[in-house]
Amino acid sequence: MTLIVKILSHCQTKEHRKIIENFFSLTLLQGLNYILPLVTFPYLVRVLGAEKFGLIAFSQAYITYFMIVVDYGFNMSGTREISINKGDKQKIVEIFNAIVTAKIFLMCLSFLVLCITIFFIPKFTQHWPVYLLSFGMVIGNVIFPVWFFQGMQEMKYITLLNFLAKIIFTVFIFVIVTKEADYYYVPLLNSLGYVIAGILSLWLVIKRYSIGFLRIPRKYVAQTLRDGWHLFVSRISISLYTVTNSFILGLFDSLAVVGFYVAADKIVRASMNLLAPVYQSLYPYISEKAFISRERTLENLTKLLKITGLIGVVLSVLFVIFAKQIVLVVLGEQYLEAVSVMRILAFIPFVVTIASVFANLTMIPFKLDRYLMRIYVIGVFINILMIVIFVGVLKMRADGAALANIITEIALTIFMFYVLVKHKINFLEYLRK
Repeated sequence: MTLIVKILSHCQTKEHRKIIENFFSLTLLQGLNYILPLVTFPYLVRVLGAEKFGLIAFSQAYITYFMIVVDYGFNMSGTREISINKGDKQKIVEIFNAIVTAKIFLMCLSFLVLCITIFFIPKFTQHWPVYLLSFGMVIGNVIFPVWFFQGMQEMKYITLLNFLAKIIFTVFIFVIVTKEADYYYVPLLNSLGYVIAGILSLWLVIKRYSIGFLRIPRKYVAQTLRDGWHLFVSRISISLYTVTNSFILGLFDSLAVVGFYVAADKIVRASMNLLAPVYQSLYPYISEKAFISRERTLENLTKLLKITGLIGVVLSVLFVIFAKQIVLVVLGEQYLEAVSVMRILAFIPFVVTIASVFANLTMIPFKLDRYLMRIYVIGVFINILMIVIFVGVLKMRADGAALANIITEIALTIFMFYVLVKHKINFLEYLRK
């Protein structure tokens, strides 16, 4: 909290209050994101068993691709455009309608691909209801304009609506899912939470901000898609070395092994959500100020890098030392194979906390999107090569997927640092000051 106050000490009072409010809202949201899964996660892995839990994880990994497609980088580009133009009502209406129209178009394409997949590929046909029920998450994603609320710096609404969605999911999981045969209800309840939150968010946008729905010319929608292209490729590339690892692992190995990998990965990555409120609350502000006061912005980002890097080190060390105890407490003895996976993934908190400042708070606000896109595309090839070697050739199973993940993250962070230095943004120089 002291860090946030220092960073914002040069802001106007109104801006200071708004970002602190957003920080607390997002902190509460991430707290819920951390606590509620800790309530349902151990319950589901025990009730469903490794195989059915692996199936749910595999289906969610696949559906996540479609969510990334409909996001299309709008959570970053849309936020940036709204924050820059938030004083122009007409412009905001145009941006809102163009993005929603583009997302609906992308959703229709995604559903077509899903139908082709589940009807023509046997591995998907066997459990087709799970994939169809999971698609509700995509629908909810389309109608929930997270990017709009972030751009307007009104994160409290995101917190409230996400809280409602997660409470619905959590309560009904314990009420309805009581045995292995109830696994179909997990994607259904998850989708319902997303859709309900999305409907309420649209109502809020219309009521509070008087945003109407307009027919947007196709040329303007096409321009919106072009504007978000670099961030879209970046986002889909990220999924190809995170989400894809569990997907490819499921192609090479059993669903139970997928369950071990996903269980460990979820726990490690959940710990990093603790820092998400800092990144998200500062992003709209930095997007506005990056070119107004370059030096001051970079000085503040360096301070942030020191703190988040230290937190990342602590988290990594804790996962290495206490991996077995964490697995036993959260997952149970049947998931002991996940201990080695967690110890490999333990290095991710440190690496990703640094990469998050480099990418989300530096490269994107300073409009180095195209370089970030290239870095993530390179990351895709590195990850695919690593996972084929470790999982396909060396048969390292879940440990191999985890090793491929951490090698890719380290490589990407190094590439980001190189690009920033080439553009005269050298954090090492600021760290020495």
